[in-house]
Amino acid sequence: TLDQGVTLKGASRDGTILDFQKMCQGFIITHEGAVLRDLTVTKCLNTSPSDSSPAYGGAIYIQFGLVENCLISNSKANNPSGKGKYCYGGGVYMKGGVLSGCEITGCEAGSARVTAIGNALYIAGGTVTGCDVHHNDGGYTSSNDGTGMNSASSVVYMDAGSLLFSKIHDNNKDGIPGVYQKGSGTIVANCLIYGNTGKKWGGGLYKTSGYTYYCTIWGNVIAGDTSGISGAYVSGGTMKNCIVVGNGPATSSGGSVNVSGGTFQYNVVDKDLAETTKIKDNTNNSDVKFTDAAN
Repeated sequence: TLDQGVTLKGASRDGTILDFQKMCQGFIITHEGAVLRDLTVTKCLNTSPSDSSPAYGGAIYIQFGLVENCLISNSKANNPSGKGKYCYGGGVYMKGGVLSGCEITGCEAGSARVTAIGNALYIAGGTVTGCDVHHNDGGYTSSNDGTGMNSASSVVYMDAGSLLFSKIHDNNKDGIPGVYQKGSGTIVANCLIYGNTGKKWGGGLYKTSGYTYYCTIWGNVIAGDTSGISGAYVSGGTMKNCIVVGNGPATSSGGSVNVSGGTFQYNVVDKDLAETTKIKDNTNNSDVKFTDAAN
């Protein structure tokens, strides 16, 4: 636990590797002056002590402080009994603080009959900026958060806080392989969300609230999608000045967005604007040219 204003710094991210061998959680950071920097945190396992006690963050729990330029990999938040409802953030659980320039990969949350929210990252506060979240593929998917929506399915779950200048890509999930933006004050801005594949609800962005600006959502696929949910499903909040094109199965003509509510304006989409009045204040362009589509 980093509960004082100290800095734990490695020689380099790849040169200092803390391997927890699935024995315990990596770090709990609770001081605003605490810093974790330039190292790898891997093979952590945070197991909830009882059915009614949460497991917050497989590798790292951040309440205050800064985590910078770290690789967080192959970790899990879990309740092994299969009877509990509390596993939040397979890689990182954020209640506050800053996660900057980090990579999260190979993380998962949950087991059978457990409500496990956020395979890679649960954001309940604070700021995530300049991070790379990819190849977080496991986790359990059939629990329910009480609203009819399966929170366990999302790779990144946002109840509060900000997600900025980050990449969410190449995650494979039964449910939402990208971002579930739920909190009313959440902000997703200047992010790339691409190459994620799943089976339910929304591929790149599943959005019920919050603010989304200047993001590119491309190349995400929900199996069997015919309505546009592969790119962005929007039922609330505000989404402006984004590019949402090239999503969905190759055989689908449903476009890349499905908008049922909220404010959706000044975006570039590959969908007939006359299909619904919800997307009339946008631009239809299915032939957007990216300088480097792979990045």
